[in-house]
Amino acid sequence: MPQHVKIYEQVLPADLCERIIARFEQDNRVAPDPQPDYSTRHYINISQQMDWIAISGELCLHVNDVVGRYFARPDELAHGTYHEWSDDGYVVSRYAVGDTCILHIDGQSAVEPNNGLRIATVVFYLNDVSSGGETSFPLQDLKVSPRQGRAVVFPVGYTHPHEVLEATSPRYIMQTWITDPNFLVLSACE
Repeated sequence: MPQHVKIYEQVLPADLCERIIARFEQDNRVAPDPQPDYSTRHYINISQQMDWIAISGELCLHVNDVVGRYFARPDELAHGTYHEWSDDGYVVSRYAVGDTCILHIDGQSAVEPNNGLRIATVVFYLNDVSSGGETSFPLQDLKVSPRQGRAVVFPVGYTHPHEVLEATSPRYIMQTWITDPNFLVLSACE
């Protein structure tokens, strides 16, 4: 299934990537991942921060472009169809030298308002990493290297487990999850 992992080059402008990194480094709300056995990164959900709204708005335009390209259908299939999507919030992360994220799948959340059915993950790389730091997809035998402005989009779920490999320099990303707003994930108790 490697054809379902799509890589898009230079979709985020360099100046936007650099502004996000600078803003991230100045934000005192950046915190370590609460699951240290899962990831040793530091992150902030910028969608929950009003003072990030201008940057979130800029990102939205680029996310919409990439997602539209990812879900584009051939002309013969596109007639009469319309696909809606929404994002599950924007998270900016820094992986310091030695930081990793274990092999995992991107699951679902049954907690409102983030309980739309996740259908894809979008990762934007905000800087170049000279060595390491790849997003590795073992089942697809694919490693995506961090390059400033590059985006990678892939399905969530068991077909696309992935991990972040150790980098030799800091690695910055912005990620979101694309959800289908017409389907909600309910908890087992409902």
